[in-house]
Amino acid sequence: MRRMAARTLPRLVVCARTREYRRAALELVYAGDVALEIGCHEGLTSAILERRCGEAGAVLGVDRSRPAVAAAQVRFPSAEYPNLRFEVCDFPRDLPNGA
Repeated sequence: MRRMAARTLPRLVVCARTREYRRAALELVYAGDVALEIGCHEGLTSAILERRCGEAGAVLGVDRSRPAVAAAQVRFPSAEYPNLRFEVCDFPRDLPNGA
């Protein structure tokens, strides 16, 4: 029961390597979670997260590269991944002042 209570808290996962990040995502992301992937590139990990979050969850993948985001949108269409969105964002430069 204690594990369920811990899941309600926000989690931040920071990894240096993609393989480590994907492994951590599989261990820390649950059905119903909402996830933000910064630096999503062409979207593979975002798509993995979307499947993990399920119908009750959602995933936003952001990247500063317009071509990468466009490729992700084609590779993972919303008809097949309804809870997954990709947007161009140069994080943290695109954040509002004071955020």
